[in-house]
Amino acid sequence: MRNILCSVILIGGLAGCGTTSNVFSAFSEHPSHQPLRVYGGVCFDFGVFFVSSPPFGALFALIDFPFSLLGDTLTLPVTIPFTIDWDKRESAESSPKKPQ
Repeated sequence: MRNILCSVILIGGLAGCGTTSNVFSAFSEHPSHQPLRVYGGVCFDFGVFFVSSPPFGALFALIDFPFSLLGDTLTLPVTIPFTIDWDKRESAESSPKKPQ
């Protein structure tokens, strides 16, 4: 019984890790990385699933996926405007300057 309880606590603590990583990336010092992407936690889980070494990375991603999906859906009111603003800034920076 104790092992089951510890497993549930561990899985519950790690659940939604993709969403957590997406939200806290807004405080990152990496300007090339887009923070607060729409469904960024789900994208993170897919990356872990396909890049990590089996079986633990894939198992973690499969366990975390539904929680990240829920968390990303709940954070849509924040991530959508942030993504729109990010795209506007990126396009303004990458557009050629008009000569005067």
